[in-house]
Amino acid sequence: MLNQRIQFTGEGNRLLDGIIRVPDENSKQPIMIICHDFLENMDRDIIADLAIAIANEGIAATLRFNFNIPGNKFGESTETTMTHKIQDLKKAVEYVKKLEYIELDRIFLLGHGLGGDVCLCCEEQNLMGLVTIGTRSDLTTFMKSYFNDFEISEWLKTNVFRYGSITLLSSVYSDIKKYDVLKSAGKSDCPVLVIHGTDDRRNDSGDAVRIRSACKYGTLEIAEGADHYFSDPKDKSYILNVIMNWMLRLLGSLRVV
Repeated sequence: MLNQRIQFTGEGNRLLDGIIRVPDENSKQPIMIICHDFLENMDRDIIADLAIAIANEGIAATLRFNFNIPGNKFGESTETTMTHKIQDLKKAVEYVKKLEYIELDRIFLLGHGLGGDVCLCCEEQNLMGLVTIGTRSDLTTFMKSYFNDFEISEWLKTNVFRYGSITLLSSVYSDIKKYDVLKSAGKSDCPVLVIHGTDDRRNDSGDAVRIRSACKYGTLEIAEGADHYFSDPKDKSYILNVIMNWMLRLLGSLRVV
C-alpha cells in the first residue's frame, strides 16, 4: 500500500496539496478523485474516511486534494471561485493520467457538497463513474444557504466578506452564478450516484432528486436520518458500502463489501 502526500500544479500554476493512496503500485488500477466541500479541506473526516476505505478494500486508488486557497501576509486565506475549483479538478485528472499504475479508462470522481457541483460542472468525459454527496442542484440557492440577502448585498458593495479566517471576494459569488448544475449533469456520459441524507440541514433531498433526474444514467440513494457530513458512524458506514459496491459493479467485480 502506497500512502503519499503529493503536490501537483493547479489553476494559475499554484501547487495543490494532496494525498494519494494506492493499493498496489505494481499493477494497473482504477482511481477515485475526491473533492471537498465549500470552505473545507481534504482532511474533513468524510473525505479522509472515504479515501482510506476505498483504497484499503483494494477497489481503487484514491486522490484527495485541497482546492487552491491562497494565503496572505495576515495569515488569512482567500476562497477561490468555482471556475478555479473546476480548473483545479481538471489538473488533478491530468495528474493521475500521468501515473503509470492508473487505468486511464477507469477514473471516478466524487464530490461532497460544493465538491459534487465541481465534479458535475467540470464536464469531464469518459469517466467510469461520478458520485455526489449532499450536493446542491442550484448554486445561487447554495450561496444563500450560507449568507442571507443583506450579507450578500453588503458583500457585493464592499467586494470583501470575512468568514472566520477566510476572505471571500465578491468574484466568488458572481462567478458561481455562471454555472448551471443541472445542465452540466445532463451532459454526463457516465453513471452518476447521487447520495443525500434526509437530515441534511444544508440542503434538502429535492436537490438530489433533481440531479438524478438530469443525469442520463443516474442512481439515487437517500440515507434516512443522515446529516450533511454523515456524522453518525452507522450512516457513514452505510454510504461507504453503497459507494464501494456501486464501484465494484461498474468495475465488473463479483465482490460485495
